[in-house]
Amino acid sequence: SRCARLAATRARYAAAASSAVVAARCASADDETWVSAKLGTPRLHRIVVTGGPCAGKTTAMSKLSLRLQNMGFAVFVVPEIATLTITGGADPGRYTKQQHRDWEVAVLRLQLHLEDGFAEIAEKCAL
Repeated sequence: SRCARLAATRARYAAAASSAVVAARCASADDETWVSAKLGTPRLHRIVVTGGPCAGKTTAMSKLSLRLQNMGFAVFVVPEIATLTITGGADPGRYTKQQHRDWEVAVLRLQLHLEDGFAEIAEKCAL
């Protein structure tokens, strides 16, 4: 069920903030035969970076993204929803316990939906 999925993935977002990268193996015309022969169908990989405020997530994501692109991967960096909601007006520091819980559940649902959307784009357009 949807609730079970949210509960099972909640641990991924336990830190104060998180970011995700979806990377798909990129096959150019020259290495398409090698990719299909050695790796089979191109696969989608998800990498999640978590940490508290000012822990270096954005810097790590930038370096990781560039490195993966240099290795021939198509990289999609998924925006982090908690920050988007806060810069958009949410103020979880002032919420009651129930409001904060409701905000976290909504953030998690949005984050998962956005990641799934990015994965769909990567699968259909980048592979």
